[in-house]
Amino acid sequence: MGGVESWALEARMVQYNGIVGLGGKCVLAHQIRRHFNVSAAHVFDWWVTPTPALIDLLENNFSGLFEPENMTPCEGGKSTVCSFTGILHPHDFEQSPESSLVFREKVSEKCRVNKEKYAALANRFRQLKGRILFIRYGDGTHNATSHFSPYSASTINRLVKALELRAPDANFDLLLVLGDESKKPIEASGFDKEIDPRVRFDFDMVDNDGAMDWKGNDESWSSMFRRHAEF
Repeated sequence: MGGVESWALEARMVQYNGIVGLGGKCVLAHQIRRHFNVSAAHVFDWWVTPTPALIDLLENNFSGLFEPENMTPCEGGKSTVCSFTGILHPHDFEQSPESSLVFREKVSEKCRVNKEKYAALANRFRQLKGRILFIRYGDGTHNATSHFSPYSASTINRLVKALELRAPDANFDLLLVLGDESKKPIEASGFDKEIDPRVRFDFDMVDNDGAMDWKGNDESWSSMFRRHAEF
């Protein structure tokens, strides 16, 4: 995404050259596209990415993705999990209750295709320039892996450093949308005072607030985006 396009975070008209999701859940990518009227895809849009996997991929230049031996069908064939990263891939493989044998016969070719697709998206990420707002929703928790760790000051600061490493030309802010259940332990620990000043939190749970499907509640998400116009 180049610097010729920009989006205002509403009230105070602070301009960003890009709004880039860092995953957690697919609803984030959908809502960014809807609210900001953008269509450019980014590497983390359609994965359920645990925080450790997000940081590791950024630090290691997106290595280790889509190795056939690491891919396993899960959730009754409706999704696929990578045993190496812990990332859940609900959209990158055919969704069907196939046997493991049939899955193995197809997975090598599908991994090859996915590697090509996501190599291009990773390169787009590396080339981000100008004022960027990164947004992360939740911690990527899912039931198909144990690759999780709670947010801490060191984890968040490590994420900021990884973003600096992988998008060196981006002048960025980071918005963590964590949900109300995360508010009390963060406030009690006081670690929000120890983190990089470019990081902001939103503790209002917006996912499926009155919505009937995975896309979430449009009004709630738009309200959340507008709350951060002070960036």
